[in-house]
This record gives sequence, C-alpha cells and structure tokens, in this order.
Amino acid sequence: MEDVQKVVDEVKTLVDTIDTFPDEVETPVIQEVTVREEATNIAVYGDVSERTLRHVAERVRDDLLSSKHISQVNLAGVREYEISVEISEENLRRFGLTFDEVAAAVKTGSLDLPGGVIRASGGDVLIRAKGQRYTGREFEDIPLITLPDGTIVRLGEVGRVIDGFKDTVQKGRFNGKPSALVQVRKTRDEDIINIARTVKRYIEENRDKLPTGVSMARWADLSFLVQDRINLLVRNGIQGIILVFLCLALFLRMGMAFWVALGIPISFMGAFCVLYWLGASINMISLFAFIMTLGILVDDAIIVGENIYAHYERGKPPVRAVIDGTSEVGAPVVMAISTSVVAFIPLLYISGIMGKFIKILPMAVITILIVSLFEAFVILPAHVAETLERDHRRVKAKKRLHTRLLDRIQEGLQYTIKRIYGPALRWVLKNRYFTFTLGLGVLIMIIGLVAGRHVPFVLFPKPDSNYIQAEFSYPLGSSVSITEATVEKIEQAIPQLNKEFSESFAGGKDIVLYSFGLVGMVARAHFGGTELGGHSGQVFLELVPSEDRSVTATAVVNRWRSLVGEIPGTDQLSFSTLSGGPGGNLIEIQLLGDDFNEL
Repeated sequence: MEDVQKVVDEVKTLVDTIDTFPDEVETPVIQEVTVREEATNIAVYGDVSERTLRHVAERVRDDLLSSKHISQVNLAGVREYEISVEISEENLRRFGLTFDEVAAAVKTGSLDLPGGVIRASGGDVLIRAKGQRYTGREFEDIPLITLPDGTIVRLGEVGRVIDGFKDTVQKGRFNGKPSALVQVRKTRDEDIINIARTVKRYIEENRDKLPTGVSMARWADLSFLVQDRINLLVRNGIQGIILVFLCLALFLRMGMAFWVALGIPISFMGAFCVLYWLGASINMISLFAFIMTLGILVDDAIIVGENIYAHYERGKPPVRAVIDGTSEVGAPVVMAISTSVVAFIPLLYISGIMGKFIKILPMAVITILIVSLFEAFVILPAHVAETLERDHRRVKAKKRLHTRLLDRIQEGLQYTIKRIYGPALRWVLKNRYFTFTLGLGVLIMIIGLVAGRHVPFVLFPKPDSNYIQAEFSYPLGSSVSITEATVEKIEQAIPQLNKEFSESFAGGKDIVLYSFGLVGMVARAHFGGTELGGHSGQVFLELVPSEDRSVTATAVVNRWRSLVGEIPGTDQLSFSTLSGGPGGNLIEIQLLGDDFNEL
C-alpha cells in the first residue's frame, strides 16, 4: 500500500510546476481527505488586539500538533491574514502606471516556483525560485518602475499596503471577551480520551505562560460523554461479576462460580478484538450495546455451568459430566442466542442518516453474543473440567466452611421446592383454565396501559443537556453592529442567571461555566445547515454537568429567554438545549403568510 502522505507530496510538487493557470484562478490546494470528528476546543480570549489573539492561537495550534496524540487542529472565530494594496487613481497617473501593471508587478514580485531538475552524476539538483513575501513591509519593497539611472519606484511609494485581516464579519466572543477558538478534532484511528487529556495537560502547563491579558480555557469537550459511558460500563460490569459470582458460589462450587463470572470480561475482550478487526470503534453507541448485553451475555454460561454441575452431582467423573452437561443444553442455548442475533440483524440494513447512526449497535450486540456463545461452549467447559477434577482428587478430611454453607443452602432450597414451589405448581396445572384466564387478564391490562398512553413512549430519549444556545438572525443587509449589540445583550443575562440558580449548588457555584458567542454565523442544530452573514449570531452556554445540578437545562433555557426579553427586528430568534443523536425537536411549528404583523 502506498504512503498517503508521500503521494500527497508528489502530487503537490507536480502541481506546483504548472505555471499556465489562468490569472484569475485561486492557488491549488492539495491535501489528504480525512474524516475528522470534533473532540474538544481551546478558547483563547482576552481584551487584546485581534493580531495578538491570532498569534497566541497559532502558537497553541502548533504546540498541540507536535503531540503524538493530536493530528487535526484548526482555528475558528478569528479572521485569516490578508495583505491588501490601496492605490489611488491620482498616483497611477502621476507615475504613468496602470492598475494591471501594478497587479502584474505584485504577482511576479512574490513567487515560490519550482524551476525543474538538473541531472548530474552526483544526483538530481532541484531548481526553485524562492521569493515569496509574507509581510506588508516586504510587499512595500516590490519595485514597480526601474530606470537606467538607478531610480526605483517601489509599491510603498505608489500605494498603501495594509497588513491586516480579511474583510469578513465572523467574530468570536468567550465569556464576553474577544476570542479565537482552537478546534481539536480526531480521525478515525485517534483516541478522543487521550486527545482530551493532552489538551487538559497543555492548558494546565501553559496557562501562566500567556501574554498579559490573555487567558485560555477548554470548551465543548466531548470526551466526557465517552468517558462517562465507559465508567458506566465498567461500574455495571464489576457489579455484574460480583453478583454472578456470589449467587453461583452459594449454589455451586467456588471454582465454578469464578469461571462462570469470568465469562463477562472474557466475552467483552473477545468482542473488542472482533470489532477492531471489523474496523469499528468504541464510541457512544457501541458502548451502549455493551451495557445493554451485559445482563444477557452470561446467561448461556450460567446454564452450561449449572447443568455440568448437576451431572457431576449424580456421581459422574468430571470430564464425563462436562461432556454430558454441555451436550444436553447445547441446542437450547444455541437457539436462545440465535433468536437474539436474528432480532438484531434487520438493524444492519437501515438506510439513511438513522442507519449510519445505529449500524454499530447491532454489529456490537451480535459480536458480543457470538463471542459469549464461544466462551460458554469452548473456554468455560475446559476450565470447569479442570476445577472439578482438582476437587475430585482432593482428600476431604473435614468439610470446609464454604462446603457446610452450601449444604445448608441446599437443604433450604430442597425445602422450598418440596413444600412451596411443588404444591403451587401442582395447583396451577390442576386449575389451568383459571391460570390461563389470569394471564390473559394481565396481558389485556398491559395492552390497555400502553394504548391509553399511561406508559409514555419515546423512540430516542434525550438526556439532560449540558449546553444551551440562543440563535437569531436579522433581515439580510442588516448592520453587523446590530448583531454584535444583540450578542452582548444576550450575554448580559448570564450574571443574573447565575445569581438565581446559584442556590441549587452547595457553596453557591455558578450554573453557567462558560459562554461562547459567534457574530456572523449560525450553525443550526439538527442538520439545519449553517447561515453566514453579518445579520446572524449565536450564543452558547456550557452548564454545570447534569449530575451535579438539581435543575434541568430546559428550566435554565426558559429563564434565560425571559431574562433576555424581546429583541425587536429579528427574523428568527430561538432558545434551545443542545443534545446529540439523530433525533430532532419533538415538535416544530412554522407559520407562513403575507402579513408579518398578522403572523
């Protein structure tokens, strides 16, 4: 397989040798197309000049790119550099120049152009004309007129060279101050948690090294979603292993209980390897699949292990007990796992955006179930046979505490079976019509609860969000100063918001951690696209994590909306929570009409 970066460099070198492009064409950009997902951001902010913010943000970007865990970093919320030249008609006439002549002189006076290759016995010599200019002062020195007597008229004498930024209206504000956003993204092969740790460590180590008046903070860190899901999986997995081990240890041998409980991590490890081989990753949806199957993947191991122990108790040798016990329940266990696998197969063929989102879910579930089946029929019997063989050879001079406890539990279990469960089962079988009617009545009651909407149904439930937003737009052509004033007005409600909700926390902490405002752009949620222009703006708020606050994000949004009040003149104004996933808003209403006042 070819090295992608090597191919990119070769293509770039060949394209650079082309000097016959039309004059109006933009500079070709050759780069590798990679799938980049948002990971986290660093906001560089302060009451300093835009050039200072840009310079610091570029330094942060270069430092992060030097890390082995990060390969994708770009800047946002700050304008690109641009060198412009302003020449009056009077100066053109005074020096006898035309605008095209000045443009041609600027173009030829700033070049970085390959000139071919010289073949030599000692090797190839690459020829390149390196005269690219990068600053306004360097462009001022470009000669426009050169006379035989040595007189030189330079660009700076004819026109005004402005070393500034592109004339765009996109601006960023963080915590009410001008800001530049350093966006850290990840590729398919990179670890979002390692990226977040690297960014956090970088901020802690370099916070005190910034210029006076400049600060930086982490913003919109998406790694905590994955980390919380991993923590939930680990926590539930440990609890499941402990509960399975304790329950089986009370009814089976200690060694057998250990190997059956160990089937949970063994199945997970095997599923991780298979998913990696299939090109899948550990993400929010695949972790949900692991959590969902946590309660069922050990069932087949419990059935196989318990049946082996039942045959062993009948006096069979350990190896024979393993063979007979596994063979007896093999077909039912395979059928039980197969029904679950078949139930998830149709989800692999869902098309569209929804299908792309949830495809990893059935893939992970099917993989886990198949691996757990392999563990129950191949790995578990081998370990159980060894455990029973070792116990069978052990001289039982006296019963241990665990053995005496098992004897008592067995006595209680036998008593329950003979005195309670057995008579109840005989009565149910004798009065089968009453039992059937009772079951049918319960089924009708359940259907009635669902049909009567007493049991709510949500296809994609949304957890409480940690981010809320306000987005607005004025009619096209509106002044950007009005948009900036509106963003500031929305931000001015944040201190009152913190004051009112501070009672919800111990110690009176602020409910709003950070705010980020955008002027000149609205990135609409739920696949609504992006609206650009000085007539639009947006403000994001990051709240205290939902598990650390007693109020919902919806309550904060509603109060934020009431504190901001009416904003006259806007075409669109909305306050909402931000939540991931393929689901959109529950209800959306649009009004159309010819009379705006009537609407």
